[in-house]
Amino acid sequence: MKKVNINNRRLRSIVQFLSFVIHNLGFNMALKTGIITPALYCYGCPLAFFACPFGTLQHFISLSRFSPYLAGSIGAYSMFAGRFYCGWICPFGAFQDLVRGVGKRIGIKGFKVRYLMLPPLIVLALALLLAYIYEDTVFCRACPSGTLFATIPYHLLNPGENPSVYFYLHVLSLATVVILTLSIDRFWCRYLCPIGIIYGLFNKLSLIKVKVDENLCSRCGICLKSCPMGISSIKDIGSSPGCILCLECMRKCPTKAIKLKL
Repeated sequence: MKKVNINNRRLRSIVQFLSFVIHNLGFNMALKTGIITPALYCYGCPLAFFACPFGTLQHFISLSRFSPYLAGSIGAYSMFAGRFYCGWICPFGAFQDLVRGVGKRIGIKGFKVRYLMLPPLIVLALALLLAYIYEDTVFCRACPSGTLFATIPYHLLNPGENPSVYFYLHVLSLATVVILTLSIDRFWCRYLCPIGIIYGLFNKLSLIKVKVDENLCSRCGICLKSCPMGISSIKDIGSSPGCILCLECMRKCPTKAIKLKL
């Protein structure tokens, strides 16, 4: 496997910013491509260039229809990079990084909570079940990413429109995530994101991998302390469904035992 030298937090910030710009190139209907993005980014955003993978998945389930294009897109994304998109591409993931950064600057102490796979799996199953039962994209009614990038911008652009009950539900969900993320790194990604857990289940099979060289590893635990997802075991680095391949562990490793490989 080929080793790749990407070990710079600033580089990730630049990629995240460029991703946000690209996701908002839909200035007119001709630029609203409908191409499915790997990120959780609402197609209801006024400037959305792509379609949301989980919103689209709910849509077809609500219609009891199978979409080869959707299945192929999510499958290809999963097999190529696993949960890499969460750490580098997703605008809502970048937003959480900014929120936690604010929390650190104002002195909010971080809680040491570990990653758990079961909560996002429950959210995934529940969201898909509700979409099927109610024949609607129910999860989208309270998605905090949709709140930030679609609901709030829409009402800012249409100030005369009276907000519905879903607007307040959206605001409540976003406020809850922001408050918890001030003290818990990537709270949404850890415990609630339904598309993230789908990608994460393919971390072991994806072409992009993070590997720990056991011959170089000193078992100091610095990598685990720096993990924004709360991964608690060295053997889970790169393979756990919670690993977003952000490479913070690689950046902090004093013995250079952690490598990104293709």
